[in-house]
Amino acid sequence: MNEGIKVSCLDAKVTEASDGGTEVILGSPFKFDPSNIDEWKDVY
Repeated sequence: MNEGIKVSCLDAKVTEASDGGTEVILGSPFKFDPSNIDEWKDVY
């Protein structure tokens, strides 16, 4: 898999998906753990 292309104006990363397609990641992924679960419990 390639390292991807950083699209700075969108804060996006374009990479090759595991199935050979294209994957676009916009922003940082969500992180759920015991230290922040109270913040997320009402969101999802």
